[in-house]
Amino acid sequence: MNELIKQLSREEYLATMSGKMHNVTETAEPLVDIWSFVKRLPKSVPLSEYGVQKRLIEAVYEDEQKTYQHILLFGEKKNSYVVLIIDVEERSILGYYPLDIDKEYRTDK
Repeated sequence: MNELIKQLSREEYLATMSGKMHNVTETAEPLVDIWSFVKRLPKSVPLSEYGVQKRLIEAVYEDEQKTYQHILLFGEKKNSYVVLIIDVEERSILGYYPLDIDKEYRTDK
C-alpha cells in the first residue's frame, strides 16, 4: 500500500461538511493511523515539518451526521493547514485538502 493520498477539490472537500462542524478534538478516538498516511503525501503538500516530526494535530472536527472527520495538521505558514478527511464508517482516509484560512475566509482584512 504505497499509493499517494488523493487531493480533494474544493467541491469534494465542502461536500464532507454536512450541517455544522463540531470540534471533537478532546473526545475523538483515532480511527486510522494518520501518520503512516502522512508519509505518503506528495512532497509538494505544504505541511509543517516540525508538526509532522512532533505528530501535532491542531484540531479534529466532525460533521453533524458523524460521517466525516477533518483532522487539521499544521501547514508551513500561519493560518494554513492540511486537512485529512476521514470516512468515519469506513475508517479510511478519503483524501486531503490544503486549507489556507486567509484565502478561504479572507481573514487578512
